[in-house]
Amino acid sequence: MTAKVYWRHKGHPDAWHVIEFTDGDTIGVLEVKRKIMRSRMSSPVSIQKLWNQAFDYALFDAGSSHTREFEDENGTIRKNTHLVVHRLPDPGNFLIRRLLYNEPRQGPRNIPPTLRVLGPLPQK
Repeated sequence: MTAKVYWRHKGHPDAWHVIEFTDGDTIGVLEVKRKIMRSRMSSPVSIQKLWNQAFDYALFDAGSSHTREFEDENGTIRKNTHLVVHRLPDPGNFLIRRLLYNEPRQGPRNIPPTLRVLGPLPQK
């Protein structure tokens, strides 16, 4: 049976995308980031563009009353979770290095203070 996780970008409240997986009731946080990135890589030109943009993803649970970020890339996300994805600057291309070359995270991510505060997601 196929399980699903739903995601959308912060600025697109009505554009939900689906990630399907078959390995149990959860999927890894890094695997979700990998699948989001793969959905954007349709050609070598887009891969180079992603490399030049240098960003990371912050994943937030859209279904909770308080904003919960899935920070631990070794953690898991339960099926049927709705995620809001924020793009963050990543000047060292660490996300792409982790996804393409399986490198470990190099220290903490530089998260803007506004995203660290717990509270409801802003509604547009």
